[in-house]
Amino acid sequence: MNVASYRGTEFTVDVTGGVSLSPLPSVTVVPQPKWFKNGSSVSMVVNGSVTPVNFDVAPASGTTWYAYEITFAIDDGGTAPPDQYGGLGGPLANGVRFSANVEGSDHEMLVLYNNADICLAFNEAVGKIDAGGFLNFGKGFVAKMRFPTPIALHGDHGDYLRVAIRDNLTGLNFQRVAASVFEALI
Repeated sequence: MNVASYRGTEFTVDVTGGVSLSPLPSVTVVPQPKWFKNGSSVSMVVNGSVTPVNFDVAPASGTTWYAYEITFAIDDGGTAPPDQYGGLGGPLANGVRFSANVEGSDHEMLVLYNNADICLAFNEAVGKIDAGGFLNFGKGFVAKMRFPTPIALHGDHGDYLRVAIRDNLTGLNFQRVAASVFEALI
């Protein structure tokens, strides 16, 4: 028999061996998608080759989020072999950098330089757009990357997740990223 209990700020599920399966508070509510934004824009079709363009997602002060996955969407508008980024004609020089800033400390999660990197990192495919483009099976690609343990983001600490565009992506039709989070209402 599984037994759930609340201990301090942790939700613990006891599965015959007393294993803690999740560090989420028991008062956590419905998961929510949060778009990475630069100002109010969610479109990552920008030129970050001279100055990186940062897209962030962060909880408000007094709020705690538990990020458990990132969803990545790209539409290249043409053929996109594994050694290119989208249909841009080659790999990126600087890459698209994903990071987490927790309690003032920056943690690089991954950098994408080409379509192979995208497919390896975001390996839970959830859809494709049209035919004849991305890796020759679709014009666009939507996939998820799940974290083995949720990343706790505390608004009071100024924590955030960031996607830094460090190359010119204006040749893409579409690129957006969202984080799925649980919001703790403590």
